[in-house]
Amino acid sequence: MRIVRVPSRACGILLPLELTIVFALNAILAGSAFASGTWSGFTNQPPAGFSSCLLLTDGAVMCANGGGSGGNTWYKLTPDIHGSYRNGTWSQLASTVDTRLYDAMVVLPNGNVYVMGGEYGTGGSDARAEIYNPLTNSWSFSSTAPFTATDAIATMLPNGNVLQSNSQSTTAQYNPNTNTWSNTLGGPDTNETDWVKLADDSILELVSYGQNTSRYIPSTASWVSDASTPADLYGFGGELGSGHLLPNGHVFWIGATPNTALYTPSGTSSPGSWTAGPAIPNSLGAVDAPAAMMANGNVLCALGVSTGFGSATDFYEYDYLTNSFSEVNAPNGSSTDGTAPYTTSMLDLPDGTVLYQGTGLYVYTPNGSPVSSGVPVIQSVSKNSNGSYHLTGTGLNGISEGAKYGDDKQMNTNYPIVRLTSNSTGDVYYARTLNWSSTSVMTGSKVLSTDFTLPSGLPLGSYALVEVGDGIPSASVTFLNGVVPPTPTGLTATAGNAQVAMSWTNSSGATSYNIYRATAPGGEGTTPIATASSTSYTNTGLTNGTTYYYKVAAVDASGTSGQSAEASATPSGGTTGAISIACGNSAVGSFVADTDFSGGAASSGTTSAINTSEVVSPAPAAVYQHGRKGTCTYTIPGLTAGASYDVRLDFCEYAVTGAGQRTFDVSVNGTQVLTNFDIYAAAGGEFIANAQNFTATANSSGQIVIVFTTVLNNALVAGIEVKPATSVIKIAAGNSAQGTFVADTDFSGGAASSGTASTINTSTVTDPAPMAVYQHGRKGNCTYTIGGLTAGATYTVRLDFCEYIYNAAGQRTFNVILNGTQVLTNYDIFANAGEFNANAQGFTATANSSGQITIQFVTVINDALVGGIEVSK
Repeated sequence: MRIVRVPSRACGILLPLELTIVFALNAILAGSAFASGTWSGFTNQPPAGFSSCLLLTDGAVMCANGGGSGGNTWYKLTPDIHGSYRNGTWSQLASTVDTRLYDAMVVLPNGNVYVMGGEYGTGGSDARAEIYNPLTNSWSFSSTAPFTATDAIATMLPNGNVLQSNSQSTTAQYNPNTNTWSNTLGGPDTNETDWVKLADDSILELVSYGQNTSRYIPSTASWVSDASTPADLYGFGGELGSGHLLPNGHVFWIGATPNTALYTPSGTSSPGSWTAGPAIPNSLGAVDAPAAMMANGNVLCALGVSTGFGSATDFYEYDYLTNSFSEVNAPNGSSTDGTAPYTTSMLDLPDGTVLYQGTGLYVYTPNGSPVSSGVPVIQSVSKNSNGSYHLTGTGLNGISEGAKYGDDKQMNTNYPIVRLTSNSTGDVYYARTLNWSSTSVMTGSKVLSTDFTLPSGLPLGSYALVEVGDGIPSASVTFLNGVVPPTPTGLTATAGNAQVAMSWTNSSGATSYNIYRATAPGGEGTTPIATASSTSYTNTGLTNGTTYYYKVAAVDASGTSGQSAEASATPSGGTTGAISIACGNSAVGSFVADTDFSGGAASSGTTSAINTSEVVSPAPAAVYQHGRKGTCTYTIPGLTAGASYDVRLDFCEYAVTGAGQRTFDVSVNGTQVLTNFDIYAAAGGEFIANAQNFTATANSSGQIVIVFTTVLNNALVAGIEVKPATSVIKIAAGNSAQGTFVADTDFSGGAASSGTASTINTSTVTDPAPMAVYQHGRKGNCTYTIGGLTAGATYTVRLDFCEYIYNAAGQRTFNVILNGTQVLTNYDIFANAGEFNANAQGFTATANSSGQITIQFVTVINDALVGGIEVSK
């Protein structure tokens, strides 16, 4: 028979939640001795005791006063202006109708809060959830569920529904958008268990009171049996500890017995595998107790005796890298906190800390650095028409669900949080996130999104904006609130056939750029001819022989900057023939509306965000969101007969969800260049841009003919780009691809430098490379052998340098040899440019009989260093 806890026993009423973890960024060297984190007490104590808490999407903490037999009072903890929770302020929120203790709690994608059931109180007999709206500080009831729920568990599904258990063997889905219930399903017994969300979105549980396990598969809305645990984790009173997804993709489950277990997912609906984890020291266990996955990858565990509920809480960190436990002092400095583990709670906070509730509130600051695989990456921030903002990026939800307890308390934090830090005062603010695209964990390179609204009264100015995924922040991006972005600089205009291509430098905080044009100097006016989302634009459909004058202005939510300096160009025709086509689409940026095709049909497209990071100089995202499908032919006219052209085909898979579901052939001028091409397989997944490059010679009619032939489920092409072939290569030495510079290639010897994050002054160079090229480099004795050139042809070679290590002349010198001829002797970057200033050295060279140019860097003092290599004809 299950032993029932009495909430008022042993420790009296439930005491306040304890804040735990401010994240210390002290790096731990591999193999070093364990160094625990630190505890800090709260300056402002809460007005009442709490049973559990969760994180609102505006960074505030919402706490439930469960009381001895269930309460209905709620409080909010708001961090102070410096972002400190332990110095934050408390306020009372609206009360629920039902009283609850040990119930289901979930934060919804719209920012509201869902609670249902209760082992104690009136909530356990009410077949309705209550929904809290933070904007109105009010509660409302859901429609009636198919069952009542006691100490039941709930979690978010990929479809945006809540999966709710009745604490026995029945689940149902609640749709918060329609306020309806569906998919009532019998399954394994969920009493006293925890649910763990895996990287494939399936949900792992230990079936009640034994060693059997099951998984819920969201795509089929069904339960499947999984492998058995190697030892029994259920212990005293049928209780169980929590399960945690680790940074290595495995699951660590803490037993109420002294046993632990490790689960390796299969990645499919087939069973995974279990192995025994380390024994919990001193025969302790988690007889209903919290634990928190921390930003450093360790799990902070609250433990107690395994023979009962006990009256004291011990603390340990589990390290998945060493598969071992290390003891941590209690908040009071002794070995234990004087309350039973089941009365305590934990919560991962956005500053990398863990909120702990025991005999008081404390902040635990873990040692070490954030897990690198858990660092989010922001790709874009744009303004919505309703005044909110839209953020896209990778890893927005973190790599785990955060702190866990089990069926009695849920405090998952696997959703986006946006923090703003004033660049002038250092004050910290949290935006309110909503409309998340996903609550999946460990999402890798998949592009996710969230909307956010700014806090009321946010001062005007410049902010460092970060997205926080379960306690781990991204690198910051500049966010301007009420501040017009700076005027763009560096505008260039390059003439083509009936078109002019423009580019300019990025204006910090700009979300778009207005393009202004005139046919007389200074006549651009104030009405833009177009808007660009990036720092380049091609104006097509122009009259050859006419000189056009251009200016650009940067735009953000606050307004439009002044216009840039003027640039002009005179297009001329007949020989360039460059064209970019948005297949199955209207005009997008420099891509013209679909043209020059026969056959096929425009696809319905997608509104999902596209990951364009895998393509160098990608097309606008809207190009990849549409396409022409089916067997079709593009005949590109107006080219120079016999001339060579670069052909780039742009693809993106947004309709099928696996490899082998769409294949097709592609031929260019009668030569098959792609056979059984599979976009999904080539790109590595859905919603990922892909490009395939070829060269082709225009036929006697000045045409290039491209044929797409369906093999399985409709050929699909998003964009076609044709431009005159050029013998140009740009290499980002010791670096990944940067703009038009390809990732480091064609080298032997040397090593990639560690680089710098410092700003580089590129104004010292005409037509500079991207700043990131100068921030990295290849160091030491090395040789670059540039191939694929025309034997005997003369090329311009430009070498890009920047000194970011040494701050005086004479500390780094080296020689440079070009095709066997020494062109630089005892070259000193600092002496030529100073520190953090770009520098370029240009030469001419003739490709040898093998079509190669060889560039050698020979150290004289302290490692040769080159940032970029540019070879052009």
